[in-house]
Amino acid sequence: MKPGISSGQIEAAVCGLVTRLHLELMGRGPRSVRASLAAESLVICLEGVLTRVEEQVLASPVKEDADAAEMVRQMRDLLVQQARGQLMAALTATLGRQPRAMLHDIDPASGCEVLVFILPRESATPPDLDGGRDFAHSA
Repeated sequence: MKPGISSGQIEAAVCGLVTRLHLELMGRGPRSVRASLAAESLVICLEGVLTRVEEQVLASPVKEDADAAEMVRQMRDLLVQQARGQLMAALTATLGRQPRAMLHDIDPASGCEVLVFILPRESATPPDLDGGRDFAHSA
């Protein structure tokens, strides 16, 4: 975490940037966004994310429910992956450290979406938990 900035301030900034990116990508922002920052993870929950087109696809009597939901899920995943670089750069600037991994999923039935970022440890050097012994090479 950046020195002198609280986790609440970082979470609020993350919510703002995710809302702006969502608006840019989808043409509308989510109804609500919550972020939770922990030592090595950032979880972002978005609600009310479906566009009218996605709602129409899900309500279409032509497609089976599972197929329509999977189509929405695949389209969203593709869009998130295309915006990955932009999102990672914005989060790196906000957090002061680059996320190591990004996970994404959406539940089309509820209109909820989640982004999970795995973060590096804040300290430059990980703690020495084995007392300096290299167990991979010990007899």
